[in-house]
Amino acid sequence: MRKVFVFIMLGMLGNVQAQITALDTVVISAQQIDQKAYETGRSVDVISAKQIAEMPVQSIDELLRYVSGVNINSRNGFGVQADLGMRGSTFTQVLVLVDNVRLNDPLTGHFNHNFPVALSDIAQIEIVKGPAAVSYGADAVGGMIHIKTKSYVQDNNKEEIDATIDFGYGDHSLINTDAGIYFSKDKLTLSGSYRLLDSDGETLRNPNFDAGIAESETYDNFFSLSTASFSAAYRFSDKLRAHARFSNDQRDFKAQYFYTASAFDESREETSNNWGTLAIISEREKGNSELNLGYRVSTDFFEFNPLFTPNEHEMTQQFANFKNSFELGQRSTFVLGLQYVNKEVESTDRGNHENTSLAAYGILTHSFDNGLFANASLRAENDDNFGTEVLPQVSLSYI
Repeated sequence: MRKVFVFIMLGMLGNVQAQITALDTVVISAQQIDQKAYETGRSVDVISAKQIAEMPVQSIDELLRYVSGVNINSRNGFGVQADLGMRGSTFTQVLVLVDNVRLNDPLTGHFNHNFPVALSDIAQIEIVKGPAAVSYGADAVGGMIHIKTKSYVQDNNKEEIDATIDFGYGDHSLINTDAGIYFSKDKLTLSGSYRLLDSDGETLRNPNFDAGIAESETYDNFFSLSTASFSAAYRFSDKLRAHARFSNDQRDFKAQYFYTASAFDESREETSNNWGTLAIISEREKGNSELNLGYRVSTDFFEFNPLFTPNEHEMTQQFANFKNSFELGQRSTFVLGLQYVNKEVESTDRGNHENTSLAAYGILTHSFDNGLFANASLRAENDDNFGTEVLPQVSLSYI
């Protein structure tokens, strides 16, 4: 197998890094351009649906533990809640995309990985390590996780019906179900998935009882998680297709000692997430255009101690991204894009906040005769928090 030596010449932090990655023919979108992994000048891992099916995992965060350079800090198991970092970045510096729409929560990065799709619904996961902020925004400084679902990457040239179901039962009344169905015929593709994880939890000694604060000698770290998702894709012609998805994620879990070591901590948390996306994709002979729209409404109910007033939060996020790519001759591609993000938070303890950002970006790729690939990017973004910033990035890869 050939090896690719990748040198990131200019990143967001201005550092010089050297990487070695295996040559891969899988097409990815690490820089808003469909490229093979060895052409991006980035360190990229791709996990396929076949690999996911063969791995001994119950959730996406468990799956990501197998990826080098990715750090997962879990609170409880089975994907109840997890923070993800890359190469020393914090959990707020890794961007999560599903079908090219950002998932990151407006309130807290602790919810960024409440993935609204079941494992059975995923076609591939792209893990891009290192700065991706020029293409996707400031919260991608550490890297990016891009989940592409089966209906988003659908191929209407073949008829297919596929259904899967995994069911497990374990200690502490654990129920683990992951089911999905995929249907494709002619120009229409439909898919649906459902995931349920429910357990009474382990019975643990309560330190608050020993401190004379709590009445109960023990506590159970119970959890109940459910995710339902439905999508539809339609190909109007060989050059035009549309994709839509709606997902609902509900979580109720014991959060004791998730965030503090306080002797008063008796935390319980309930979250909900309704998430909808729409993509319109035009595929031309020498380039393509894609419009991605996303709308998210989520809530969080957090009870630190029954003696105290609980905190309640409601978050909304609106997202739009349009990109248009052109082939400039046989060796160069240019992408011009616009991105809009609006976030709103209504909170009983953090107040009400709204933030809007608008960005324009350009990306140029070029392949040379000698096996050298160059990628140059420039982003200008105006954000309510930091004003207007201009960010350049250049990467080179050589086979």
